[in-house]
Amino acid sequence: MVLDTAYHGLTTPAKFKIGVSGYPNNCGESWVKDLGFFGAAKGFTCVLGGEAASNFLSVPGKLHIGIPPNILTMKLVRDRIPDIIRRSGREPDVRRISGEALEDALKEKLVEEALELKKSGEIYEELADVLEVVDAIIESYGIDRQRLLDVKGEKLRRAGGFKEGYLVLDNGEKHKA
Repeated sequence: MVLDTAYHGLTTPAKFKIGVSGYPNNCGESWVKDLGFFGAAKGFTCVLGGEAASNFLSVPGKLHIGIPPNILTMKLVRDRIPDIIRRSGREPDVRRISGEALEDALKEKLVEEALELKKSGEIYEELADVLEVVDAIIESYGIDRQRLLDVKGEKLRRAGGFKEGYLVLDNGEKHKA
């Protein structure tokens, strides 16, 4: 309740999710949220991640929201990144996730990569990252690629694509494509 009281209604630069789990193995998957707490030997481990973290952090490890600077920032990385870090002489703090936690982390990663694509001039590099995350989502959810392409094709026939560049005033009304 203390967290709810402290953060409910807070204006944030992006959707902000908080997770709390008393269990050290983090069964509640708190660390894939923007702000997460999970049980540790003495107290709790606090982690900060997601899109909101990129807007709150100005220098890695220094937060500007009144939380101590020893918070861990966990983010989903490409599969070989832990080994690349080890080869550089450092030992990364790595957690392996699967199932719903991975699916949630992949969706967060897709948003992260899409924002990087939006901000970057490196269209090929960033678009390649977006496509890699989409491929991982397809695999994680067991999505049939042909069915996905069929759905895409049907939406294209019914509503068109995005090549013409039409902007419509967003009045909150939903239009099913």
